Amino acid sequence: MTVTTSMARVNLNDDTVIQVMPFTDTHTLYMLMLTCRSFYRHGAMYLLGRGVTLQSDTQINSFNSFILTDNRHRIPLPLILRWSYLDPSKPLSQEGGVLLVNIVRLLASADSIVSLTLVSAEMLLLSVSGLAGIIADLRSLKHITIDSLGRLCSKTLQSSRSSLVSANVKIEEGWEESDPPLEDKVPMYFLRNSQQTLEKLSVSSFSSSPECPIYPAVSHLRVDDPEGPGQICDYVYAFPNVRKLTAYGWGRYAPTSAFRMQYRARNRSDLELLGSWASLQEFSGSITSLYLLGIPERIPRLSINDKKAHVTRDMLPAVLDDARPEHLTLDLSRPAGQLHADTLQSVFSLPSLSQVSRLELVLAMYENDEWYSLLQNLGEVIATFVIRPLESLDTFRLRLGCEHLQDKVRSVKPLDPTRVSTTLEALDLEAVALTIREARPTLQSVIVQVLGHHASPDRTVRLGAGA
Repeated sequence: MTVTTSMARVNLNDDTVIQVMPFTDTHTLYMLMLTCRSFYRHGAMYLLGRGVTLQSDTQINSFNSFILTDNRHRIPLPLILRWSYLDPSKPLSQEGGVLLVNIVRLLASADSIVSLTLVSAEMLLLSVSGLAGIIADLRSLKHITIDSLGRLCSKTLQSSRSSLVSANVKIEEGWEESDPPLEDKVPMYFLRNSQQTLEKLSVSSFSSSPECPIYPAVSHLRVDDPEGPGQICDYVYAFPNVRKLTAYGWGRYAPTSAFRMQYRARNRSDLELLGSWASLQEFSGSITSLYLLGIPERIPRLSINDKKAHVTRDMLPAVLDDARPEHLTLDLSRPAGQLHADTLQSVFSLPSLSQVSRLELVLAMYENDEWYSLLQNLGEVIATFVIRPLESLDTFRLRLGCEHLQDKVRSVKPLDPTRVSTTLEALDLEAVALTIREARPTLQSVIVQVLGHHASPDRTVRLGAGA
């Protein structure tokens, strides 16, 4: 038999294989691995590096078979492992638990697991005997995410032999009400084995003390606590070198304006005693959180919103006067749907915004009189009340969110249910962008977007740099 050129084996270039893999789903890539030597060689590393999620006995068995098919090459590969124990009515079988422990032990022997995510973590560790001890003995972990941390999870982290770079910890709801000891419930205590290496930390509740360990390498800190952002001294004590702070607590415990002002004043006083927090360069989160923290430092990059909180008129000017940002993302998607031109004027005429060079303004539209009036003359309103007062502005983005246009419950005075939508569809975005740019010819970039409208695709108009 004569082998023609068309029948000869073709060796795919490695770069071609690597470029194709991100566009394939897991099943397709596995089929390619069974039929192509190049995909077989690179596919395992890609699949394990992209992450393996286990949720059932079947998936544990499949993953075990995949690993053992070529254990010499696959076991040492870096692995991102996720366990989602979401349905208590379908618990892991005893055989599945034993197999899971054996898999983790095998991978641990090769220091393969670099990232671990445990959903319903406390339930998982309590139901699978021996798993907590093996996780604590891992030396290769760099990133960990714990959902529903309880006592056993906390003890596991306290015993961990890994030097973590990032940790995302959500404490089990109601567990803190049992009044566990500080070392079990405070992240700075149960993560102390990573005191010198931890760079990013995200927690669902926050408390500290002057005696807690200090984390000098943490540069990114996130707190999502519905009770509020906590006391500023807790942050500065434990994380003196934070560059980016994200806080989305909205102060459920601070129901009155007088209480909020008192809390803010106490935080400002504490920070004065501790000295400046000069490392802070960026804040992202709710206006309420930043107001309660009372940080008097200049924050060059600021991204704030008024969602999930009843923001009083004095809060936004107060936090902007403190921060004096250069880059500002301001989301005024008020749940009530009320937005007036004088709101924009009162905000952007503040002297504290004179140094803003980049501005992203996010507005959510509703079916009401205020938005109908605003859309009639959108370009001129933004040019007059937003652009002209900002003398240093060189980049501007306006995002109009349409997700609530059909939300009749939250709409204010809904008259014609399609009046705003119809006006929006007829809106000339390019004319709006040109009006904005004419108000300040030095603008290098103007972007206007309409996003999330139920009856039309997203629209974007760009003028200037990057157009």
